[in-house]
Amino acid sequence: MNNLKYGSVLWLSYQSQRSSLSMNSHILKMANAMTRSETLATQAGIDHNLSLQYSENSKADLLQAESLQAHAAELEADSAREELLAEGSLAQEGEFHAKAVGEEAEADALAVEAAAQEDVFFEETEKAAVEAAGAAEDMVETETETAGVAACEFIPFL
Repeated sequence: MNNLKYGSVLWLSYQSQRSSLSMNSHILKMANAMTRSETLATQAGIDHNLSLQYSENSKADLLQAESLQAHAAELEADSAREELLAEGSLAQEGEFHAKAVGEEAEADALAVEAAAQEDVFFEETEKAAVEAAGAAEDMVETETETAGVAACEFIPFL
């Protein structure tokens, strides 16, 4: 019977040891789960803070986007105004070009007329020179005749 008691004690000791190991394993698993839980809670807190920060950044970005859209609308309006001004300037440029072409044609006509008048002037100058030469010849001839007549008139007094 001693053996039976000793075997029972051994059996109880084995069972106790096994239960202790199982409990230590469960405690270790719980400690690991707690550590993991704390890590996840910490990460969740960090993620929550980042989420809040991203939310604030998103609001700021939305305000900036609205501001940029308003600025883009202003720039479009300015661009439309400048386009109208450019179209007006192009029309005015066309008018000035047409006027310049007309004035250039008028200037060409005046240049042709001036060239014709210059030719007439040179012809008349040439005629006047010929006439002046003829008049000079006539004057020499008249002076010669006058000298001859004066000599004839003077000779009877001699």
